[in-house]
Amino acid sequence: MAITVKPHQCLFDIVLRETGSISSVFTIAMLNDINITDELTGGQVLETAGARILDNSVTTYYRDFNIYPGTSLTLDSATISRGGIGFMGIGIDFKIS
Repeated sequence: MAITVKPHQCLFDIVLRETGSISSVFTIAMLNDINITDELTGGQVLETAGARILDNSVTTYYRDFNIYPGTSLTLDSATISRGGIGFMGIGIDFKIS
């Protein structure tokens, strides 16, 4: 079965929704000739035919409530804060009393 990737989904999101467990992540990665950490793009099509459902209660829940997890974080979507103790310099913006 072919699955179309939604925006902000990673391979783990797809695998969890389709099989109910992340245990199938390597199977689906090999089916699609990708690495488990590859960045997916919305609209990309992945094959899941070789992966079996491992936890039907999870897949049923996602389908019944129309849930498409999207946990992928890219540098474009990340907000990087340039502050805090890791970015301060003693005597410049880090004051010792």
